[in-house]
Amino acid sequence: MTVWTARAVRLQPNEKARAFADEAAIRTNRGWIGAAAAGFVTGTPGNRFAPAGKVTRAEEALVLNRVLDMPDPDPFPN
Repeated sequence: MTVWTARAVRLQPNEKARAFADEAAIRTNRGWIGAAAAGFVTGTPGNRFAPAGKVTRAEEALVLNRVLDMPDPDPFPN
């Protein structure tokens, strides 16, 4: 869900994102980096991202709410 959301809002990977304890479990698709840096994904207790974990409806609603509150950096892209 994080990668899809990051792609939908055109977030770019940002190496300044916080590191998660289970970062090695996140394979090649690093869309979570932009999501964490943007602040709409915060991880789970224990500083874990849990890339294979299940997302609840409540968690999904929270992420979407955070995304909708994000400012639009370029309202007129090329």
